[in-house]
Amino acid sequence: MGKNIAYGAVFGVLWGITEGIIGTLFHRIHLPFTGEILSALAILILSFTYLKSSKKEVIIITGIIAIIIKLTFMGSIFIGPVISIGLLSLLFYAGLVTFTGKKAIYFAGILAGSWSPFYFGIIKLKFIGPELLTLYEKMFKKIGIIIQPTPLIIIIFIVGWVLALLGVLGAIWLEKEIV
Repeated sequence: MGKNIAYGAVFGVLWGITEGIIGTLFHRIHLPFTGEILSALAILILSFTYLKSSKKEVIIITGIIAIIIKLTFMGSIFIGPVISIGLLSLLFYAGLVTFTGKKAIYFAGILAGSWSPFYFGIIKLKFIGPELLTLYEKMFKKIGIIIQPTPLIIIIFIVGWVLALLGVLGAIWLEKEIV
């Protein structure tokens, strides 16, 4: 168990620092799909953590540590990133308990990559409402792209799932290279 706590701590710190530095930078420059990009990095970290520890419970520890580290970067408490990190951890864990073997990691990554409707459901108490679309429309307009709401929903999910899958594949590749 001590080894698993160590994995959770190390990778939780790595995730929290990634969220703190890269997340802050991306949000400051108003980069579209910041959440999805950060999710891919988180899924890479969670997948690698699970591959190294082979214990599902270490994912929860990793998420808790990442939340604590993220809170130290902010100076004040913003509930959004805390909920996002918690959701990613819980969804990834749910994916791992659903299947076994490599299928579990793929499913966990795809499930965790679908975090945004859950997030906005919690924040706004409804699923994919106009607030989400307005947020993405504003981000796209800043870079000169005008897009309609229906394709936007599809784009958000596709980008999230593709980045989630890349995160899982990256972790599997890393594990083979490092071991």
